[in-house]
Amino acid sequence: MNARGRILSALAAASMALSPVAAAQVPPDDLFRPMTTDQIDQFVDALRSNIPLAIRPQNSSQQVDSDLAGLWAGSKTKVESSMGPLVLRFRPKTDVLLSLADVGGVAEKTVLDYFDVTVTMKGGRVVVEHSHFSDRRDVGGVLSRIDRLKDPTRSAFIQGQKQSGFYVSIPTARDPMASWGFMVCPREMSVEFLGGSRSISLKPSSYELSEVMSTADMSVQSTLATAGQKGKVSVQLFASPGLPEPKSKRDEAVSTVPTGALLYSPATPFDFSRFAPSHDVQLGLVALVEMQNKVGYIRRHYFSHQRLLHRTDEPSPVKLVIGRTAVRSDLGDCYMVFEQRYSWMTYDKQPATFK
Repeated sequence: MNARGRILSALAAASMALSPVAAAQVPPDDLFRPMTTDQIDQFVDALRSNIPLAIRPQNSSQQVDSDLAGLWAGSKTKVESSMGPLVLRFRPKTDVLLSLADVGGVAEKTVLDYFDVTVTMKGGRVVVEHSHFSDRRDVGGVLSRIDRLKDPTRSAFIQGQKQSGFYVSIPTARDPMASWGFMVCPREMSVEFLGGSRSISLKPSSYELSEVMSTADMSVQSTLATAGQKGKVSVQLFASPGLPEPKSKRDEAVSTVPTGALLYSPATPFDFSRFAPSHDVQLGLVALVEMQNKVGYIRRHYFSHQRLLHRTDEPSPVKLVIGRTAVRSDLGDCYMVFEQRYSWMTYDKQPATFK
């Protein structure tokens, strides 16, 4: 059988394989979804059991016949992405400000206008910094090597000015390039001496997560192998709410060697976006590379790089020790954060609109 015959045979086989499992394009709103219950449970288990974190993706590739998958042999797609430091901005709760006003208090003397928790990940190192720390020993923040799988979860309390303290717990990560995360819990620390020994209690904070900010980058380049026939490649970029829209959202090419490329260039400067009163926020980018051959077969390849934030009032799974003293009680909200990078594919067939 010659080359043309092999191509036609593969197309015929793909038609039989594809018919019952065609998948439409994922709507843009569904590309940015809150943490699932399963993902939250995995996060809690990693912290409670002191094991490396590995978060399952929300999407998986569609399973198709090998003949259909083989139609895209030789095609190439390269995606590079990164996210800059994550800044969590905490502000006083509304009820705290109202109670201060009721008693004639001056808010500026009692609480900060805001404080920031900045989290930076580079390689296998995560650094968490407090903008208004009160102890000079915390000037460099908390450092964790999340790529050392045998290391325990790193947990530390940073005392802040005007009761703006918090503790952070950072588990090691099974694959830091694919997913990693941490939990931050704002708290007010109370120290008592009972029977000559020190007792530490952590109480709900006067502050809550108000705004979040992160930068992001993504570049995409894709080429469809067509065996000399015309084909189409389209590349699209989607930004989550809270990130600037891309200046260029789509690139498309039709030829015997079609190539599409996009670079995320934000239409407006990066800035803080609201979190409160939400319980969930997503920050990130998704690229969609769609390839279609002359017969109409389509492969959609999604590339997601996101940070997911979730607020919880469930009891913390972390057993915290501060200055060699185990915390006696720990009450208040916590914020789970994880970053994930992964891709998945779906397949479809629609009449080709190009000639």
